[in-house]
Parts: sequence; C-alpha cells; structure tokens
Amino acid sequence: MKSKKDDRYFIPALAVIDFMGSAFASTFSLVQNVRPVMFPGSFSCKFLNYGTSTFIIASLVLLLIISIQRYQKICRPFGFQMSMSVKRLAIFLTFLIGNILSIPVTILYQTVGIRNQHFNGTGTTCGNAPGMERFGDIYRGIIIFAEVLAIICMSFLYVLVGRKLFKQFSLSRKLKQTARVDIARKEILNNNASDDINTSKEEIIESSLEEEQQQNTERVNRIVPKETPRRPPRRNFSNVSTTTYTGRQNSCTSSVGYENRPVSHSARRYSLMFMVISLVAILCFIPPWILILLESKNDYFWNNLSYSAAQACSVIRRLYIVNHIANPFIYGFFDSKFRHEIKRILCRCLK
Repeated sequence: MKSKKDDRYFIPALAVIDFMGSAFASTFSLVQNVRPVMFPGSFSCKFLNYGTSTFIIASLVLLLIISIQRYQKICRPFGFQMSMSVKRLAIFLTFLIGNILSIPVTILYQTVGIRNQHFNGTGTTCGNAPGMERFGDIYRGIIIFAEVLAIICMSFLYVLVGRKLFKQFSLSRKLKQTARVDIARKEILNNNASDDINTSKEEIIESSLEEEQQQNTERVNRIVPKETPRRPPRRNFSNVSTTTYTGRQNSCTSSVGYENRPVSHSARRYSLMFMVISLVAILCFIPPWILILLESKNDYFWNNLSYSAAQACSVIRRLYIVNHIANPFIYGFFDSKFRHEIKRILCRCLK
C-alpha cells in the first residue's frame, strides 16, 4: 500500500474482507450443516449472521469504490484522482457502512425452537426472531435493492472502462502494424542503398582499368621510359549517403517510438483483474438473492422441496462464499508479483 503505483492499493483491504468473510460464512454454513436442529445458542446465531452480513456488504462497497477509481484512472486520467487521504477514507467508510447496515441482523435472528411431529422431537435452529418477520422482509428488501444498485453502477462504469481499453488495444495494434511497415520500408531502402554503392564501385573500377590500359598504350607508342602510372585517388564509398540515411532512420525510429508509446500496461492489467473480480461477485450474489426473495414469499419454501432440490438450493444459497474464495486465485492469475511472493512464502515454509 506504500507503493508509488496505486493499482494495488485496495487489494490488501479487499483481501482482509475476503478472509474475514470466508471465515464467518464458512463457519456459519458448517454449523448449520453439522447441527441443523441443535444450533449452539443465540449469541452464535447473531454473531455469525452479523459477521457474514458485514463482510458481504463491505465487499460490494469496496468493489464499487474500486470501479470508480478504475474509471477515473482509465477514462479520466487528467481529471480528479483519488488522493491517499481519500483512499484511506474510502476504506474506513467501507468497514463502517458494512457494520452499520448489519446492526439490524442482531435483532432479526436468534435461535428458535422447531418441532418434528414425525419423530415427536424438538430442536433449535438459527432463524427469524418471532414477530420480526415483517421487519426482516423490509430490511432484506432494502439491502438487496442497495446491493443491486451497486452492481448496476459497477457494471456501467466497467462497460465504459472496457470500451476505453478496447479502443486503446485497437490503437496499439494499428501502431504495431505501422511500425512493421516502416521497418520493412527501411530494409528495402537499405538494400537499394547497398546496391547503388556496389554498382558505383564496379563502374569506377572499370573506368580506372580502361584509363590505365590507355596510358600503357600511349607509352608504348611514344617509346618513352617506363613510368609508374598515376593511380586515380581512391574514393571512400563506405560512408556514401550514410549520414543522410542514418538521419532518416533515426527520425523514422523516433517518430514510430513516439507514436507507439505503450498505454500503461499495469493499469490495463489491474483494470481487467478488478473487472473479473466484480463479474465473479455478481455471479455469486445474484442466485442467493433470488432464493432469499423466494423464501420471503413462501414460509414453507424449504419444506416443499425434495431432498435433491433442497441440496441444490442449499449450495446456491451459500454461493456467495465462492466470491471470497475465488479472489486470491484471480490475484495470482493477473499479478506476477503476487505469485512470486506466494511461491517464496511456500518455499520458506517447506524448508
């Protein structure tokens, strides 16, 4: 977080949220699966529900903040950018909003008794507190509406970011093609220049031989003493047109380099990474929300399901846990430095 580049700034905060969210959500789901009718106390029910809700909300809030930052960095690079103090305030508000919006959970949930008439037995489970059903439906509706609104905003911002990245990618391909054409043109000019130099050398050698032969003929005709023929001054052809061509080459290279400057590869890579993280979050949160709405409309929703359908719905109901677990793998895929640090830590632990 102290790096000069701010692309990784929010990753540690998001990693903490994922770690805590996966810890609370996994523990809560494990207790519900292992002890479905013997839930260990109201405090555990309230605490696990509160922690799970807090980090789900905090995750979505932070992803929304990250989408705003990526939009500013990619689409408005010369406009307002988040300063260090603003980013710290954003992280603080992320945890604050998650905690405040999860406070009603401590009132809505507690252990409630259930009775099985078939086995003539009673048990306890973590569910809605008696008399709070109406308030619970309103609260869940508000939370789901706010989370859906955050997802819509994220999607809109990332569509703009993706369009900008696509334009930059298309421009980069065009510049590379232009550079290839310029390189091929320079090679052709090099070949033509070398051919001209070789041709001029051959012509001068032939003319010098003819001149020497003519001088020898004149000496024989005049019967004069043998003299050493004067050789014409040698011309240096190694540098013919070198200065002119080199100047053209340098100017061509500099112009291509100037036009083909890379567009912040790091910013592009991290923008794609956060786009994938947000997409995974959307896919992991929408199915549980649908089940929550179905549960609120039908009090006997789970009782009317078959065993296989209940198992499938249980998996979908806890699909949000995948969002917290998948993010480290996404980090490792897009960030080579993250992979290197993980390998270094594992090698140190295995020694």
